Order: sequence, then C-alpha cells, then structure tokens
Amino acid sequence: MVTDGRSALIRSAADNAGREEFKASYYVAGRSSVELAQRFVLRAEAHLETGPRLNGLRILGLERFHEGRFKESLALEMKALDAYDAVAHRDLAHRFGHDPRIAAASCQAWNLWHLGFPDRAARTSEDALSWAREFGHANTTGYSLCFGVTIPNIWFRRPDLVESAAREALRISEELSLPLWHAWPQIHLGWALSQQGDVPGLDEIESGLREARHIGAGRFEAFHQSLAADAYARAGRHDDARASIAKAFAALASGQDLGFAAEVHRTRAMLSLRAGAGERGAAEADLRRALQIAEQQEAPSLQLRAARDLARVLAERGERSQTADLLAPIYAWFTEGFDTPDLKEAKALLDELAAA
Repeated sequence: MVTDGRSALIRSAADNAGREEFKASYYVAGRSSVELAQRFVLRAEAHLETGPRLNGLRILGLERFHEGRFKESLALEMKALDAYDAVAHRDLAHRFGHDPRIAAASCQAWNLWHLGFPDRAARTSEDALSWAREFGHANTTGYSLCFGVTIPNIWFRRPDLVESAAREALRISEELSLPLWHAWPQIHLGWALSQQGDVPGLDEIESGLREARHIGAGRFEAFHQSLAADAYARAGRHDDARASIAKAFAALASGQDLGFAAEVHRTRAMLSLRAGAGERGAAEADLRRALQIAEQQEAPSLQLRAARDLARVLAERGERSQTADLLAPIYAWFTEGFDTPDLKEAKALLDELAAA
C-alpha cells in the first residue's frame, strides 16, 4: 500500500508532467508560454523532488532564448545541467517526454553560438547527440537530432551535417510516428540540399512547412520562412522568396521568436541585394537594423554577420575606411571559431580592405 506521503509525490509528479505537456503544446504552437514556464518553475520549487525543478529551469531557459535574451538563457540551461543526476533523473524522459540533460545541452549550444563561442557550441552539440545515443530514448534522440544538431549546424553553415542528421530524424519519425521530428527536419534537409547545390531542396522545404502547419507547429516560423526565402532566391524564384520573407516578418510581429529577428532582417537584405542596385538602400537599412538588434541582444555571432554584409555594401560604395572601422572591432572580439565560414569571410574582407 502506498503511503500518504508517497501518494502526494506521485500526484505532484503527475501534476507537473501534465503542466509540462500543456506548456509544450503552447511552445510548439508558437504561442506565448513564458508565464507558464515561470509558473512551472515556482510550483516545482515547492517540492522536494528535484526533477521538475531542473526541467522547469530548462524550459524557462528555452523561452529566454526565443526572447533574444541569450545570456539569461545560457545561465538557466547551465543551472539545469548542474542539477542533473544521471541516476536519479533517468526517468524524467518518460515523465516529461525527453531527457532534460540532452534538451538543456542542445539549447546551451544555441546560446554559445549566438554569444560568440562557435567552437564550444559545436562541441556541446556533439556531446548532446552522443548522450542521446547512449540514452536510447526515441523522442530524446529526435529532439537531439533536430534541436541539438540540425538547427545549430544551420548556424554553423555545415550543410553536410544538417543533411545526415535530418535524414536520420526523418527515419526515426517515420518508424515511430513522431510528426514534429518529421516536419522540422524536412525543412532543414531542404536547406542543406539548397546550400550544397545538388538539388534546390524546395520540395523538402515546402513539404516540411505544410506538415508543420497541419500539426499546428508555429514555433520557428520566422526562422523556417527565412530559410525558405534563401532557398527560393538561390533557385531564382524571387517572388516566392519575397513572399516567404514577408511571412517571416509576420511571425516576428507576433512577438515570438525574437531571437531570430537579426537574421530575418539580414536575410531580407540579401534578397534585396540580389534584386539589383535599386534595392541597395533597403538592404543597407535592413543590415543596420540587424546590427542594432544583435548589439541589443549582445550576440557577437549575429553582429559579425550583419557587420560583414554591411561592410561589403559600404566597400562597394567606396567607403573603405568606414568599412574597416565597422567590422574590425567585432572580428577582434572573437577568441575561437577562426575556421568557421563567418570568421573566414570577415577576415578575408578585412585583408582585402587593408591591401587596397
């Protein structure tokens, strides 16, 4: 017979799991769930069991990322990781849907990249996938492949790794009927194919977007529509590219996914530059706005991208001294990641300006 104290713990765990499931539905749909995350943490603090608390820290950290508060997000995810006990918390994957250690590490990788530590971000991404494979829980593996591998490697600009992880996530989702891990990796696979130039990848992107809409997965809409816009532009479908980037801005206007705001502005600038000289003013305005947002969010990797692209525009206009003054201090801030495409391109542009 279960004691009253034990019964209370069971009811508490069930209550927290139910609230997590409710909160997750808000998150995936792209609806505001910050308040729910905060309430979850407060309720978890009142119980002796540590699992709900660390899971609450993790989901609140995830919300802070989507608000563009990357430093706060990283601190919360690190607290969750510090609190994780591999033995005591192993059952959390079955109670809350996936293992919080692997989920927290995936979000940690996102924040490390945005905060200007691409090498550490890449190692954390690799660790999260390694832990997921050892853990052997299907939904956790799907989470790791999608959140921990494909999304950060899109930012790392490693389409080969995105393709392999996306294809694995698709296989798992088809075998076990996990629709979310089919919709989003389908979009990521299309991006990877587009980047590698073998095929446009548009069929995969469009299919993934349709699947996401069908299951009500509105989160990452701004991010995914910006990926679609870039792929359409690469394929020469400029009207479709403009339509997709308009949808990305519409998603930002809802107040969600503000962590993607700088990149959405930068993507629209790139579309404007491809359109011809008549759009250069609009492109410059978007790049300056992207740089401003990145500065406000204290995100050096986003600052570097916006400054690099703005520097190219200014250099082509003959403003070379202003270009170097803009880009050099941001590049000089970095202490790692010098083999990544973004830093290589920034260094090549600075060398070109110095030689001119």
